[in-house]
Amino acid sequence: MALETPFAATICRMVSEGLGVSLVNPIVSRTMRFPGVVAIPFKPDIPFRSHMPRAQPAPRGTYANYFAARMRAAFDAV
Repeated sequence: MALETPFAATICRMVSEGLGVSLVNPIVSRTMRFPGVVAIPFKPDIPFRSHMPRAQPAPRGTYANYFAARMRAAFDAV
């Protein structure tokens, strides 16, 4: 049987139900807890890229700048 999903949280949940093993991005595995799931670092490192789309002509407001800075800090911490 082969099960597929693009969502790391769903993958971790399927693993917690005993449906196999998987590689997921470290943000989900470090921020969410699933019963019976153990995160084991994978070597070599696999780069994980993320993008934050926004409307080009509009300048970012204070809240958007704060959000972008916090997201960047969270990704840098991983």
